[in-house]
Amino acid sequence: MKTTLKMVIFSLIATVLFLVPNVCKADVTTVADEDSLKEALANNAVISLEDDITLTGPIEITNSITINGNGHTIKGAEGFTSTTANKSLFTASNGGSLTLTNVKLANSPKYGVQAYVGGTVTLNGVTISNCAYGAVLVNGGTLDVKSVTFGSNGNNTGIEVSTSKGAAGQNAVPKIIMDGEIKAGDDCNIFYLATDENDATTKVQIENNSSEQKILFTEDGSIVLADSENNLVFKSNAKDTLQVIGETEVYTPNAPKAEAKEKDSTPKTGSVNYVAITLSIMAIAGSAVLVMKKL
Repeated sequence: MKTTLKMVIFSLIATVLFLVPNVCKADVTTVADEDSLKEALANNAVISLEDDITLTGPIEITNSITINGNGHTIKGAEGFTSTTANKSLFTASNGGSLTLTNVKLANSPKYGVQAYVGGTVTLNGVTISNCAYGAVLVNGGTLDVKSVTFGSNGNNTGIEVSTSKGAAGQNAVPKIIMDGEIKAGDDCNIFYLATDENDATTKVQIENNSSEQKILFTEDGSIVLADSENNLVFKSNAKDTLQVIGETEVYTPNAPKAEAKEKDSTPKTGSVNYVAITLSIMAIAGSAVLVMKKL
């Protein structure tokens, strides 16, 4: 009986030791072109790029995908086409989760990436440029910012916050999670609140987890990006009907620093110059001594 029990325990331990490495190690698929990328996207996968990739059409993510760009670029082709109005390079929706790491997105006829209803996009070490409508569209979905740099994009827009009428019909609320830092040029509209006729945004949810930057709001309906010392980095356009919810607060500017006054070295009228008095006394005393010696 004891021998049998030992054998069972030994078998269980051996099975666990065999399975643990396989569970912990995620399958990584290496791709170098659009076809191999689309094939890898069909499964929940971690994808590694070994070359730049040109897309001829939009890619929709409805499962869990991580793309490690290894510094490569994913760009839209000159003949980029779509059978729908969606012409972003990537769109995460309907439970889809897309994590982009160490990759560049460029040359989209609309946005570089879109977070649509039920979708989450995470940006970590991502640079987005030359996208006709803007870098990122948060359209009823969730954007998690760890590290992103905005180059030159259409309308100078970094992140457009919107709830299109179609998304609004699903009671969607766009959400931005600040887990790191946004970098952009001085002329970049880091945040833009959509105001077009198809927009129905009434709420936006904010979650601040970063020690580097935080997203706040103003009472007139603007979204503000502030640094770790509460200095204003960017203030968006205002939308007075917008309700900002979540882990954030009203932005209060820092009080202006008082200018240091220059020290006035000029003696004030009526002040006692003790050094001059001392020297005068010493001179008089010296003169008196000389006079006494002559006498």
